Amino acid sequence: MMKIFTSKYTILILLIFIFQNENIAAVTCDNYNITYSQQNDAVTINFSSNDLLKLNRKVQCTPTSTEETVYGCAHQCVGLGYGQEGEIFIEMQHDNGTIQPCTIAYTIELCEPTLAFFNVPGDKVRLGINRPMGSFDYVNVQCSNNESYLIFNTSTPLNSSIITVDCSFIPNLPLMSFILETIKKDFRTAVNHISQEVPLPVPFDFSLDSRLLTIRAYAPPLMNLNSTYEFQLIFFDKNDEHIIYKRATIVNLLPNLGISFNYSLIPNLEHKIIFTHIVNATMYAESSSIVSPISNMLYPFAVINLHIEENYHNIIVSWSDSHSSYDQIEYIVSCNSNNNLTRNVGRNTTYVCENITFNETNSISVETRLAIPGYIHDRMVIAILDVPQVPQIPIFEVFNRTETSITVRWQYNNDSFLTNTFEYNIKCGLNANPIQIDIRSNEYVCQSLEEGTIYVITMLVGSFFNIIQRSSSIQTNTLLPTCQYQSHFYSSDFNGTRFVIIEWSPPDKNFDKIYVQCPSTYIPFEYNQVTSFMYIKCIIYNGVPFNVTFATVKSGFEWAIFQFTDTPPTDSSSTASTSLSAETSSITDSNCSQDIFLKTEINMIKWRTAAIIAFIVAGVLALSTICLIVFSVLLYLRNRYNVRDE
Repeated sequence: MMKIFTSKYTILILLIFIFQNENIAAVTCDNYNITYSQQNDAVTINFSSNDLLKLNRKVQCTPTSTEETVYGCAHQCVGLGYGQEGEIFIEMQHDNGTIQPCTIAYTIELCEPTLAFFNVPGDKVRLGINRPMGSFDYVNVQCSNNESYLIFNTSTPLNSSIITVDCSFIPNLPLMSFILETIKKDFRTAVNHISQEVPLPVPFDFSLDSRLLTIRAYAPPLMNLNSTYEFQLIFFDKNDEHIIYKRATIVNLLPNLGISFNYSLIPNLEHKIIFTHIVNATMYAESSSIVSPISNMLYPFAVINLHIEENYHNIIVSWSDSHSSYDQIEYIVSCNSNNNLTRNVGRNTTYVCENITFNETNSISVETRLAIPGYIHDRMVIAILDVPQVPQIPIFEVFNRTETSITVRWQYNNDSFLTNTFEYNIKCGLNANPIQIDIRSNEYVCQSLEEGTIYVITMLVGSFFNIIQRSSSIQTNTLLPTCQYQSHFYSSDFNGTRFVIIEWSPPDKNFDKIYVQCPSTYIPFEYNQVTSFMYIKCIIYNGVPFNVTFATVKSGFEWAIFQFTDTPPTDSSSTASTSLSAETSSITDSNCSQDIFLKTEINMIKWRTAAIIAFIVAGVLALSTICLIVFSVLLYLRNRYNVRDE
């Protein structure tokens, strides 16, 4: 029994040995008309014989991978890895169970290095090299000046996918070449020759005068590639240099020769000037410089000459800006100390707080801030004006007007108007200087004004230096000037009708038109139709008194009326001037003057209409008479011929 068991065990061992010898003795697949091709790190196996397609085929791509059954005429082993050598095992089984093994030996070449990015930071060329795929020993980088760097060697962490290499930069030589090599023992070196036109940095210089930075940029040499330019001015946080704020950014810059920029810098902070010459996202040149203004001054500055004025339920806030035009600042106004509402007014130095009076707020403030997104300066600057009890302004109105003066009156009846810290002033015009007045006088005359002009009369009550001020205004105007009479004389009469010729002078300026009304007609004159001396001829009647009216007209103003009144002599032959007996008068009454001229114009229209109607009626009657005469003649001739025929 023991012998039988030993014999069976020996036979099993022999069968296993025979099977192993068959695998060891497997031949290359070239003997079976099996071909293969390589692409990247993949091998494609082609079964080109019909006999092979009838067999059951299995492929094992690597010693550690599982067998895969082949159903078609080709099979692909992928991901074998660059820089690798190995064998692919193939088994072909016949119908009788016989197995024919074969192998395919392959060698995957090394993967060449590639550029991740390419830039020129100042005086060097910086290459970003991607880690090659697959297996290798190291990568060799050769610069244009025969500098050589070994990277991605055994000391490099496996998670480093990109390593930068700085090559020496040859100024003003935009075309450069580099050699990247992947190297492994017993493998052919993978070489990547790179010849690249380099974007050159933008040359610039700068000067710093206290806080004023002046930058001058110059155009770099031209290159064949399309490129753009950008400029940035950044600064670093006072407490954390990793926090960066953008002071200014200019894109699509054209750095022509001598272009300059001016900026006011923040004292005691580090600023960086950056010019970027960009070809694309991975290829650019950068030139930069650090500048740090040092100063003991407090920045930003508080506003100066803060002034508030109440007018018609609004408070006008104004101040002076002591910053340079190159400072990037903004102002925040708070109109009412009783709430937290504020308004950002930018760089403006005036703001109107609407629908609020001095009685509704205790203080008004203006805060100065740096207008840089995200940045809060460590110094808060707020100018505040406390609003005290400001005296009231009495209601005042126009009492009298002439061509060159305006009289205003008010009624003072309250001692609360008087104060030791406030004084009253009046302004006769928007741009006039304020004149101090005694509020108890109840009247003031604005003199030496211009004829026919609109004036805004403003009464003000303000503290010393007018820091806090209340005002009230009215709008009025001086009267229009009248025309001036010079002389007159009469012409000889004709059937009881004669003419008067009047010499007159129009005002020098400030009018639109002049209307002259004679007893029977009126004549308008435009501003550009009059001269220094004018003449008007009017029809009059012997011994009948008459008026000739001259009206000075301007839009929005009352008419200024001058009337010439006289009685012509009854002597029809007399033509002498009667200026001594003539009467003249000046009137400024818009209703009266306009009614006179409108009535005259309406009468003239009526007369013309009546004359036209009379002419038409007379024509119709004349035509009817002619037709009647012709008809009568024809009738007579007809009757005469009839008598003869009989």
